[in-house]
Amino acid sequence: SARVAGEIGGLAPLDTAPPIRAAPGYEAYLLGKHWLARRTPEGLMRAIAWFNEAITQNPEYAVAYADLSTAYALSLTYRYDIGVESYRAARLAWVMGQRARRHAGLEAGPGPRRARLHWRAG
Repeated sequence: SARVAGEIGGLAPLDTAPPIRAAPGYEAYLLGKHWLARRTPEGLMRAIAWFNEAITQNPEYAVAYADLSTAYALSLTYRYDIGVESYRAARLAWVMGQRARRHAGLEAGPGPRRARLHWRAG
């Protein structure tokens, strides 16, 4: 909690609160959420870094994949230069969304190729 408070700034951790056992990667995930909410180029770049850190700490962290997907998608929506070429950002958004679904126990969606085949079979 001290790490999150230090990153966000102006917040002090509560020493009187009982310690909470959070899932591995939870603090990194919270920092990613904080930066994602800013909706600025810097915020999205920091959010992506923190979500990747959360995933590194906990490779099955479905919501971290989902919000990483959101960060890439927002960079395209706002046309921000976050150091990732736009087609690559779109691909990463889709891939991270699929990983989020898989780690959440949901069946992965059809994907672009299967959707085209379904349309042709029609």
